[in-house]
Amino acid sequence: MDEEAPVTMAATCRTPECPVEGQPFTAAFYANSEPPTYRGICMRCGQELTDLVPVRASAAENGSANST
Repeated sequence: MDEEAPVTMAATCRTPECPVEGQPFTAAFYANSEPPTYRGICMRCGQELTDLVPVRASAAENGSANST
């Protein structure tokens, strides 16, 4: 069985008082079989990320967002 390719997304923590609140980080996300399809956890505060936005390949390659 072939594994699906990851999707590059800008992940932004929106947890109040998180040290990285509002700062987008670019990361690769794999689809889950159940909603929400894409999930992530903020590595600074441990809360679930609710702001995941797909990034165009050219923007990700140019490093327009910070890497995690």
